[in-house]
Amino acid sequence: KKKRMRVRKWIGRRLTHGASNNLFKELALEDSSAYRKVLRLTCEKFEELLKKVYPLI
Repeated sequence: KKKRMRVRKWIGRRLTHGASNNLFKELALEDSSAYRKVLRLTCEKFEELLKKVYPLI
């Protein structure tokens, strides 16, 4: 019997959307704990950091 692995929705969309802003926004809305595991930041901390570095980008 072939084992099947459950793939989270946001991981499945990675191939079509890439690991970009849209994907991270969707992940923040759908699964905040996975967002924190992937980025090692909460959504709030990421937004705070982004505001600080945005003028430099």
